[in-house]
Amino acid sequence: MMRSVLIDAVETVQGGSKDPKDIAQLANAWARLNQGHLEAEKLQLKTEDAHQVALDEVGKDIRHNPEAMELFKKLREVMEREKAGKTTEG
Repeated sequence: MMRSVLIDAVETVQGGSKDPKDIAQLANAWARLNQGHLEAEKLQLKTEDAHQVALDEVGKDIRHNPEAMELFKKLREVMEREKAGKTTEG
């Protein structure tokens, strides 16, 4: 929804509007969209941190079982590849 508000504001200003209300609406829409993006990035970082803590704890719990550790290492490798793939796509 915020994107559509931003697009409408951009189109209005690009259409030649010099009305301060339209320009203010554009600035406000941009700021709100940017803030939403920043909040989403923070949430993603918190989620990644939580996943890392959980994986570290699982690793500690199974470190005395060589077979489980080997499978765990493979799991982490797959997760790292997936993460790397998402960062190159995004």
